[in-house]
Order: sequence, then structure tokens, then C-alpha cells
Amino acid sequence: MANISNDNDNAISDWLSCFKEKRVIYYHDEYFMRGWSHFLSAFGLEQLLRDYLWNLGLLLAKPEAVESGKGIVIRDFLHNAGYQTLAIERLNIDAEKTHHLWRYAKGRYTDERFQLLVELMGAGPSVLFVVKHSQIDERLPLSIRLTDLKGSTDPRERSGDCLRAVCGGMQSIFLNYIHTSDEPCDVVRELGILLNSEQLQELLCAIKNNEQLAADNDTLDKLKPDAGYTLSDKDCQLRLGAALGLIPAPDVRHKASAALRNCFAGDTESCLLISELLEQRKLGVPHIDRIVLRSRSIAMKREIKSQAFPSCELSHWNEYTANLEKRKKFS
Repeated sequence: MANISNDNDNAISDWLSCFKEKRVIYYHDEYFMRGWSHFLSAFGLEQLLRDYLWNLGLLLAKPEAVESGKGIVIRDFLHNAGYQTLAIERLNIDAEKTHHLWRYAKGRYTDERFQLLVELMGAGPSVLFVVKHSQIDERLPLSIRLTDLKGSTDPRERSGDCLRAVCGGMQSIFLNYIHTSDEPCDVVRELGILLNSEQLQELLCAIKNNEQLAADNDTLDKLKPDAGYTLSDKDCQLRLGAALGLIPAPDVRHKASAALRNCFAGDTESCLLISELLEQRKLGVPHIDRIVLRSRSIAMKREIKSQAFPSCELSHWNEYTANLEKRKKFS
């Protein structure tokens, strides 16, 4: 397994991330340090901790996945891909936790997108999958393998066999079903955000003792939607169309129908018009549909991005390990 000495005494261990900047920042991140203290307490030695954490991944099924019934699809996909589910936790993620989870993405996201993300995460339950794999890859941590497996946020860049594509339905960059922890340090940090001390201690104890907290008999209950709705572009458009069809004035109703078609064809002004009509006429539609509508009228990413480190991808780790091997060869 790749390992080199740290360049900076005020940084976390280098096997936790392939980004030097990230290792320095996480050394001062309260939620990483909270999770790390629990991991050290559970496993004692860092070498033993590394052996377990290298083959540990987190996948968060967001509300649009859970409420549209994709939880079972995700569970079965992971099982068929060789993943063993160690624990499944049903969570309600409030605004504070959302801000902490995506804290380091704020330099890439517009303020409008981040506000919608907060609303989306509060629109229903999420489900956390804690997994390991039957095969350990000495070059790549499981977290980055799982991140690569989920597929791109952009539907146009997804392979047909990635998890997001298999879930199908919503064709949107904003509504993308799944979040994963990119690197081992992110697994530690996000467990420190999402689980309280008692839950985290129970999980780590089970992992150390090779036990499984995700019993088959309660998995279905945790994956079951609260309200339940079919969620795709077409589904949202049909529900919005049904609500707008209740407008009594024929001319306004006709204008709204045309605007709705244009909205889902990519016209921002039509999206804003539909939102205004829904508000003015007090037309009832599911909150998720209002979020979908608004997401089509805003910019997703800042024109000028600022971030402390890049979002980690498989290519970063491949380059990192290649450089380590080269350094080892010539040392």
C-alpha cells in the first residue's frame, strides 16, 4: 500500500489523501479530528486503522433517491458489484449538516445552488450505506473506487453501467441521487458529521469485530420512502402541468402550458414565469417539484471558482500512486 513520509508536521497522514493541501486543511478540521479520534480509539494503532479504513466506503442516498424508491436499486447494485453493506442508517440531514458536508465545495457552487441543496437535503430522509469490498486494491482506497463507480454528476458524461445511470429517472446535474466520500480522510470526516458518538463507536466496534449492523430484516424499512413519488423530468413536468391546468383563465392557462414546455427545454425565463404563477395562484405541488423547477433557472457553478483543493477523482489517485512508485524506484 502506498505510503510516504509527511512534508508537514501539521498535516494528516499522507495515505488519507492524495492532495497535500487537503491533508493540511483537514488537520485543522474539527469534524475530521472528531472522527479520527474515534477511529484511533477503536483501532489503537494507525497501521491497524489504515488496514480497515483503506477498504471502507460511504455512500449517501439523498432524498430524491430515497423518495423515488431508488434505495433498493442502490442496495442491489452494490451487492452485485461485490460490496458488503456493513451498516445502513436512515438520517435527516438539516441545514447545518449540509453546510458541513459540502463546506469545501462552496467555492465551486453558486449561492443559489447551495441554498437549493440545503432545501433538497431537508426535503426528506437520506440513507447512509457503510460498505467494504470483497477484494482489496493495494493501489486504490475503496472510497475512490466507489466514487468512480457512482458516475458523473452530468448525465451526458455517465457511462451506462455507473450507479447513477442504473438509477435512471431524473436527468439533472443538480438532482443526482448519490453522494460518496472521495478519499479515506473524507470517510473519517463525514462519519464525524453524520453520526453521533454512540453511533460511531457502535459502527467502528462492529467493523473491528467483523460484524454486520445492516440486518436484512430492517433494511427494507430504512429504505422505504416517507411520502413517495416518481421522480424524473417527465414526472415533474406532468405534476406541474396538472397544477397549472387548474388556472381558470384560459389565456393564462395556455401561456403557462407553453412556458412549462419551454422551461424543460432549457429556457430560464419560462422557469421563472412558472415559479411566479405557482406562487401567485397558490397552486399546490410537491416541494421537490418546486426545487426541480428552480434548479433549472439558476447557474450551477461559479464563473470564477475558488477552492482549497480539487474534487478527488480516480485520475488523481492513479497519478499519485504512479509518482510514488517513480520516487521509490529512483530513491
